Amino acid sequence: MFLIVCSSFKLVFDTYTNNMTEDDPIVIYSGYFDLIFQLFFTAEMTIKIIAFGFAMDENCYLTESWNKLDGFIVSTGLMDTFL
Repeated sequence: MFLIVCSSFKLVFDTYTNNMTEDDPIVIYSGYFDLIFQLFFTAEMTIKIIAFGFAMDENCYLTESWNKLDGFIVSTGLMDTFL
């Protein structure tokens, strides 16, 4: 929950950096924080999938709606990071 709140504050902060150039240190460090948050959220999703199983079990990762939403958000974030 703490990471979600920190990530939300970082998104709010990003709205004030729109007019800065991409080589500004604030924008560069903001990108590093994006990567760190993405890594933590991906690690959380991976640990849950290992612990509960991904699909086809009674209490697997994909049986809960919040996990489906979380998985979608993390997956699209990974696509954004790699593309």
